[in-house]
Amino acid sequence: MRTIDMTPTWTETANMLVAIMQNGDAAGKVWAYSEVRRMGEIIDRLNK
Repeated sequence: MRTIDMTPTWTETANMLVAIMQNGDAAGKVWAYSEVRRMGEIIDRLNK
């Protein structure tokens, strides 16, 4: 069976999170902000 990888890039993920922060409900906004911070932590670890 053929598999198609649909994992979003970091840029696509950031764009989706920005859209949630701009247009989402309160719970979605809290989640999006926490994901942005988590992404930053991952990138910081990878850059070390």
